[in-house]
Amino acid sequence: MTWHPITCAEREALIDQVGRSYNGPAAPYVPISGRSDLGGEYGDPCILTIWGHRETKAPLLKDIRYPAPDFDGHDSRPCEHYRWEEESR
Repeated sequence: MTWHPITCAEREALIDQVGRSYNGPAAPYVPISGRSDLGGEYGDPCILTIWGHRETKAPLLKDIRYPAPDFDGHDSRPCEHYRWEEESR
């Protein structure tokens, strides 16, 4: 099992595939883990969110954003997206 990098377009297609929702109690996929270091104490300021199935907590997607230190609405570097995949043997 490992995280595989995907593009922003692939991320959006994955969200459409599993059912796009706006969170709330009926959403099948929700944030199951997250970390943020907006002050950049441990490196570049970043926001990490792992999305997974609401019931099983199985991971699906990992998003990483790098907001600009002045929070002007623009990221300081491109976002990153990863899809959780079971490795076949």
